[in-house]
Amino acid sequence: DWVTYADAVATFTVGQIMTVDPTHEELATGQGIIGRRADIGQLTVLWRRPQAPDMPATFETEAGGWSFDATTHVRRELRDTSFAWLTEGERYLAPLVQVDFSRRGAPAWEVLTGALLGMREGRTVTPPDVTATDTARTALLGKTPEEVGALLGEATPHTGADFTLD
Repeated sequence: DWVTYADAVATFTVGQIMTVDPTHEELATGQGIIGRRADIGQLTVLWRRPQAPDMPATFETEAGGWSFDATTHVRRELRDTSFAWLTEGERYLAPLVQVDFSRRGAPAWEVLTGALLGMREGRTVTPPDVTATDTARTALLGKTPEEVGALLGEATPHTGADFTLD
């Protein structure tokens, strides 16, 4: 439920995608993660939770990655078919959260890619690489960002929800 757990919902464009190298330990064992990070910009906030943190003009977010096994030379995407693979230059609409996964007092904004919608000709669409979706996303397909913002403005958060995702 976007209005229960998100800090904001916005449209945005993905800028540069960067690869995050595996750790020395992962390289030494021959198995690990190759990360991906994406620059997020051109944000238009459609809805914001009351008392939510202020939204920056741009931010960097986790964008999946790959697991690797050097013995078999296999590299697999770290996602399931309900999560979009963020693509440079593409425009999306998604819920956003500010989290402090490191628990070091340095919260960062993240895109909830499992709830992400693509944008085509000013309307929401299922991203082409997503083969599974949920009822909430399906209900928003074909809507303009303004229509999505209006629907979220009318929605009520679930009472008793825990807003801490980390």
